[in-house]
Amino acid sequence: MIKPDLTLSSAAAYLKQGTREEHLLTEQALSSAKIMRSEISRLEYTHLLLTHHKLWSAATTSIFGEEKTLLPYQPLALKLQESVGNDLTELGMKLPPVEDLFAAQQQTAGKMGVAYVLLGAGLGAGMMLPRLRNCPELKAYDAFRFYSSSAALRMTDWKRFRNLLDEVVAGEENRQSALSAATSTFGAFRHFYQSFSASSKK
Repeated sequence: MIKPDLTLSSAAAYLKQGTREEHLLTEQALSSAKIMRSEISRLEYTHLLLTHHKLWSAATTSIFGEEKTLLPYQPLALKLQESVGNDLTELGMKLPPVEDLFAAQQQTAGKMGVAYVLLGAGLGAGMMLPRLRNCPELKAYDAFRFYSSSAALRMTDWKRFRNLLDEVVAGEENRQSALSAATSTFGAFRHFYQSFSASSKK
């Protein structure tokens, strides 16, 4: 993990700098390059959706439902959870059980760190939709609800969240708590994607 510059005035810039390596590792692990080339397979796409379902279903309540600051984002979180579940059903997959993955995040700063990663991932997901529709192995399916719903998250929404981060995550201790939570969330993306991939090979 890169140690960010504590003198950065923006909490969002602090998190971006501190998670840069985690972000790149996660993009590599989750086949982002294949998506951009419209080469992801149906199986890889299924693993990706299972991973998103695992994290969003956990965050809908414990992050976006319990933290007052993040309540405005709960409708989007609920929509994404529902959409990814419908996509998995379309692909003939059983939904994984919902787990309280973020139970350790009891403080606002930690929850904001989780939200930073998930909302950032949602913003990026919306941009991938055209590439996914062109993947040869996915053209026979109508399984893009999650990515279509993610497109509802606009850059203006992201800027608003960044401003919220600056207001809520103030001081060195809070920034470090948010960074630790964000780092763990990136790690959870990789862990579950790799776990689902390994399970399919057994």
